Amino acid sequence: MENSDEYTLTPEDEARLDEATSTYLKMVSYNPRLRGFGCNWWNN
Repeated sequence: MENSDEYTLTPEDEARLDEATSTYLKMVSYNPRLRGFGCNWWNN
């Protein structure tokens, strides 16, 4: 348990991670235009 502090996220880290995750999910999952573009690009 000596290095347990290395894996501790501060509130700032958690907020930043949450924001990044939300942004990523919006880009990938919640934007029909981007999702359609991704599928078309992948199929071509």
